[in-house]
Amino acid sequence: MAVKIRIDDVPYQEQQVILNGITLYVRISYNSSYLRDPWVIDIFDSNKNNILVGKRITATTNISHLSLDLTEIIDSNIFCVNTVATRNPMNRDNFSTDGEYQLHVYSNVEIDNATN
Repeated sequence: MAVKIRIDDVPYQEQQVILNGITLYVRISYNSSYLRDPWVIDIFDSNKNNILVGKRITATTNISHLSLDLTEIIDSNIFCVNTVATRNPMNRDNFSTDGEYQLHVYSNVEIDNATN
């Protein structure tokens, strides 16, 4: 079953996340100067070494595929999911833990089962 990454209703946040027993640090920020896809994600390992830096979050993006290291490290995939199936663009107000857009983590096994 997919796991949700907590996203607070604030324009900048850093948090520790444990995925498949692996500790990661996730930083999510809102950049109002970007007209499209204003949310940016950075992911670091437990020693705060860069794994994924400065990647813009877009609807239905597999964020893990933006870094081969990340996919191998967590043996999972992080997706930005539109939970209400609208065509509204992502913005400051609709990307959060319970928002229209959310971050979900699916194991590689879940993805394999869904595509077969």
